[in-house]
Amino acid sequence: MLASGRTRAFAWGASVLLGAATLAGVLTMAVFRHQVNEGLPLAAGVTIYVAASDLIPEVNKEPGVKMALIVFLGVACLFLLDHFFHAH
Repeated sequence: MLASGRTRAFAWGASVLLGAATLAGVLTMAVFRHQVNEGLPLAAGVTIYVAASDLIPEVNKEPGVKMALIVFLGVACLFLLDHFFHAH
């Protein structure tokens, strides 16, 4: 928030809201623990959305290819770890 030009108070409020949302998510999944099979893909989808809509455009703003290569290597590591350690 600070990097985007917001005030410290706004950034603090956003942090509190994020913490409350995280706690609400944990409590919701504790109450509905038998629906974890639905909750985890939802959380993964939100994470992918944030990465695609917020992080990747920021990577594209960086000059040169260094940051893009680092992101690519991170994704490649994820796929390798999934391939070698995923229970079949």
